[in-house]
Amino acid sequence: MSLYLGKRHFTHPECKTGEIFLGNTTKQMFHQFEYDQKRLGHKAYGINDNLLPPSEGLYPLFVSLSEFNEKRGVSNNDSQNKGW
Repeated sequence: MSLYLGKRHFTHPECKTGEIFLGNTTKQMFHQFEYDQKRLGHKAYGINDNLLPPSEGLYPLFVSLSEFNEKRGVSNNDSQNKGW
């Protein structure tokens, strides 16, 4: 699943089927995201699709697409049709 960034979509290479990439976060902030089905990836990318250095301390955050849609009040069928 891709992330909509203004006029373009970014598909994170670590994103698995049934997930959505929310953005980058730190390990310390990970617990503050109120999703039951979430995980951190390994390689963070910047706004120009460039790989960020590990020294930035950022990791990609992925959550379950169905849980994401549930929190937004969108049915899974609607999200598939709209490309979310």
